[in-house]
Amino acid sequence: MKTGITLLLVFGLVLPFVLAIAQEAPEKRLAPEPGAGCGACHAKPEMGNQWGAWKRSPHARSFSALGGEAAKAVAKRAGVEGDPREAGPCLSCHAPMAEHREMGVSCEVCHGPGREYAGVCGESFAKAVEKGLQLPGERDCLVCHRASPAHPDLDFDFVVDFEEVAHPRPRRDREAELFSTEGLYTKWEIFTEEDGLPHHMVFGVTPHGDDVWFATEDGVARLRDGKFESWHEKDGLPHPAATQVAVDPKTGEVWVSTLAGIAVFDGKGKWTAYTQENSGLINNCTFGITIWGDDVWIATFDGIGRYDRKAKKWYKYYLHNAPLEEVWTYGTEAAPHKVNFAVWGGGLVEYFPEDDHWEAHHDPDGSFEMNLIKSDGVISQMTTSVSYDNGWTWVASYFGGSAYNGRSWIEMDMDDSGMPSNFVNFVKARRNQGWFCMDRGLACLDLDRDRWVWYRKLTGPGDYGEIIITDREGKKRRSIVTESAIPFNFVWGVAFQGEDIWVATSDGVARGRY
Repeated sequence: MKTGITLLLVFGLVLPFVLAIAQEAPEKRLAPEPGAGCGACHAKPEMGNQWGAWKRSPHARSFSALGGEAAKAVAKRAGVEGDPREAGPCLSCHAPMAEHREMGVSCEVCHGPGREYAGVCGESFAKAVEKGLQLPGERDCLVCHRASPAHPDLDFDFVVDFEEVAHPRPRRDREAELFSTEGLYTKWEIFTEEDGLPHHMVFGVTPHGDDVWFATEDGVARLRDGKFESWHEKDGLPHPAATQVAVDPKTGEVWVSTLAGIAVFDGKGKWTAYTQENSGLINNCTFGITIWGDDVWIATFDGIGRYDRKAKKWYKYYLHNAPLEEVWTYGTEAAPHKVNFAVWGGGLVEYFPEDDHWEAHHDPDGSFEMNLIKSDGVISQMTTSVSYDNGWTWVASYFGGSAYNGRSWIEMDMDDSGMPSNFVNFVKARRNQGWFCMDRGLACLDLDRDRWVWYRKLTGPGDYGEIIITDREGKKRRSIVTESAIPFNFVWGVAFQGEDIWVATSDGVARGRY
């Protein structure tokens, strides 16, 4: 791990669930050591002695690292006088749980209050997650592992440094792991026009808190408390066909892209439209929209647009001022430190707002439709969507999919993997998974289990579905029939609301649950 990681931890910041834990009564939480809580199970050999792995990690020594003159000097640099072991700004990251202070960054700091899920851990990992088991990713780590007054030169690389504290369970028998039904979505609830959707053709779905927003062929809809409310062109949308909805995670402000401009919602029923004619919008035909900080980014038919909400200023990016080999931009998504763009004919393009820096990733095979060299970059220049989580950037195209971890690429298509179709409309990253929306259903590549899981609706009477599990190469296969399924196999979008999954299709939307 890089210099300063052991002492690291940022001045005055703490994970949201750390704060929640610290406010709970001590008697309600679990100690990590064997016999007293987490370690009672997680110190066992069949669990890979995860408790022992934590005990040997810098997290277990983070409180003791506050002792001594060196720690006092670091604290003083940040304006903290006295013993760092008693200073709130230091303890917020080095020892968030007051009653287990000497244990530093203990189990519940990263994984949430064990009392919520301890009883179901052994029964089902998925149930433990539903009950509150936290699965921290890069964004959570960066709350503390970032430059601060105490550690101004901190250099943290999630992909590399995470290995020092990781404690995965031992890999089980290959067949049992591959064909495990744990975490599969087998129960689906369908929503159509009869339930209040403005149109059965749904292009995008965006959960925000308890609400869920839908971009449809005939306006925008919101599902709140089990009821749909919709808005149309007559309510201020610039065009009936909405392509995507973006909700500001901090303010809740709602923006929508359409085929004739974008619009923002005032929360009371009114939409204000922005078009080429009444503003600096780069092009009216907009395919995607996302929010990063004060900026609203728009993927359009003719380049990339950015609206600075604070300065009320528009920016336009074409071939001359961004690394775009083509201007037709199909998709965009904001990530923790960058904004990603899927450029039709231009591969993957990344923008890093903090240092105003662009990077482009192209298919080394150029315009060839065949994949000449495996895992050498984006599988195709014809990209349609991009999504980032947990150190992996996933890219969709009409010729397969790709994933990039900052050092190496994975490519996948029907010929060399369990991917059921090369025609991918959209991709969504979740942990170490890429969820691909295709013309033949919904498929997930799970890197942790080295497998593909394909969800599709069966033809014929009834609402039956099929889940097909294969290994990464598509050779070993198991099929499971379910009593419910996604409503249609042409899938436009997918999103997650907690552990629930939402799927947008050409004939309604579905919510999937374990």
